[in-house]
Amino acid sequence: MKNGWTGGQYSMIRAIAGIALLVDFAMHIPEPLAILGAIAAVFFTIGLFDRVAAVMIAGAFVWNVAHGLHPAWLAVAAFLVLHALLPPAPYGSLAARGRVDPRGAWAKPSPLLHLLVFNPAWIRPRAEGTVDAVFYDGTCGLCHRSVRLLIAEDASGRAFEFAPLGSERFAQMFGNGGELPDSIVVQTADGRTLVRSDAIVHLQHRLGGLWRVIGFVLGLIPRVLRDAAYNFVARVRYRIFGRTKDACPLMPPDLRSRFGVR
Repeated sequence: MKNGWTGGQYSMIRAIAGIALLVDFAMHIPEPLAILGAIAAVFFTIGLFDRVAAVMIAGAFVWNVAHGLHPAWLAVAAFLVLHALLPPAPYGSLAARGRVDPRGAWAKPSPLLHLLVFNPAWIRPRAEGTVDAVFYDGTCGLCHRSVRLLIAEDASGRAFEFAPLGSERFAQMFGNGGELPDSIVVQTADGRTLVRSDAIVHLQHRLGGLWRVIGFVLGLIPRVLRDAAYNFVARVRYRIFGRTKDACPLMPPDLRSRFGVR
């Protein structure tokens, strides 16, 4: 079966596991091994020197099992060793910050990921084989990060094309008079125009895998509440994430053909 893991999905699992490990170690502080384990768990969670941290934590669990800890912890140690063997710096890890290609080595995930009991490829993306046009605020740092997320997590590499709000293509589709409608606008392959939280939920469904699960959960929240949260983030996005000089996010040459929305 095709491997459905992407860097961002794996980083979610790594972060959740890292937080659980940090809580467990924190409960045993001030034991020296617990202090070292908690420090390693922080690095594992944020994705910085995380492979070294994983080996250190796995070694601590093996040592503890040999000295009376329940053998079930060996399964956690095995996951940590597997992590150390996977490609480094998946999208969503601190080590990947500022990388030109948001996919990194995770553009072709390691076959070792098949050892995990779950494959995101089991949750298919919505409307596979179609292409959505994604229009974004070209001056917004958060919007640039969102586009890089879509690029990194689109396993097919063909689900989206991108262009800034106010571009020629945007004007052709929506007109160029008045105030721009939103920070992200999605024109679906079947002709629908989605804005605010509806656009975000749709994009998550288009990615498939764990992203589609998140999209399903968000879709259960009433739109008025989703849009209120979206509007709040939109109001403060420049103060938190800053403005950008270039309309297109930082991308390698082979991905720039997806910008402009023909």
